[in-house]
Amino acid sequence: MNTFDKLLRLLTIITAVVTVFLSVQALLDNGLSAWVFISTAVFIAVLIISLVATYKKGNVEFFGLIGSMLGGLTIGRLFSTMHLEKIDLSTLSSLDPLMVAETGPGIQSIEIASTLLFVLLAIQIVKQPWLKRTSEQSRVVGSTNSYEWGMTLIRIYVGMMFIAHFTGHLLAGGAPFAVFSDYFGSIGLPFPQAFVVLAGVIEVALAVMLSFGFMTRLAGFGSAAYLFVSVGLGGHYAVGYVWVLPTGGWEFPAMWIFVSGIFMLAGGGKSSVDSWLKDKYRYNPSKLKALIY
Repeated sequence: MNTFDKLLRLLTIITAVVTVFLSVQALLDNGLSAWVFISTAVFIAVLIISLVATYKKGNVEFFGLIGSMLGGLTIGRLFSTMHLEKIDLSTLSSLDPLMVAETGPGIQSIEIASTLLFVLLAIQIVKQPWLKRTSEQSRVVGSTNSYEWGMTLIRIYVGMMFIAHFTGHLLAGGAPFAVFSDYFGSIGLPFPQAFVVLAGVIEVALAVMLSFGFMTRLAGFGSAAYLFVSVGLGGHYAVGYVWVLPTGGWEFPAMWIFVSGIFMLAGGGKSSVDSWLKDKYRYNPSKLKALIY
């Protein structure tokens, strides 16, 4: 392992420790809800377990990097939208509640730490195929060409875009959950609270499946279908095409739908859980093969 890789690994571990420390400190100092405690604890665990898996036995494990990024980004997103002051939603206009739920002042120190962690992990993910020494390279990635690796990076990116959505729907609790429940009710959905939870669960599943490349064709179809329906229910098709129109047009969702749909055809590629399962169960006539091939 060269000096740059050692430094990258050390900085990643230090930044992860700082992110976890600041997150725990914020939980203890600000009297946040039990649900936020649970949400944060779960993704701190994801981050720590993934980092251990990433660097064990001298390798830099690909799936560990993805898990670390998933945990770190979710923590960063959760605290970037945090409102430490109590908010009276009844005093806000019809548009303002969604702005409150999706943005928030956040906690800047955690935002900075989690962003730096993301950058460090992203560098290690991008350079995986070009590591010169086998002992440093993830066995999952192996040899791959530039096109295949480009598709892998797009798949990871598309999957992790769901983090910004399931964090607000499932993890933030309190005012954000009330905002989304009111919004879902305003567009005519029955049992809006249940639909907020359902949306969050779907988004978590799609984030994990696409990021790791698990049942990728099914995830690609599910992502495209989910986005198509949710954009329609939100009334974006009627707004117009350009995304910067008031309340948002359908330009950005259309691109997200198209890119997600590509993976119905492309599959997960060589650097995916699907590929790993395919090799492991090559001679086993399992029903799982129908979903991963």
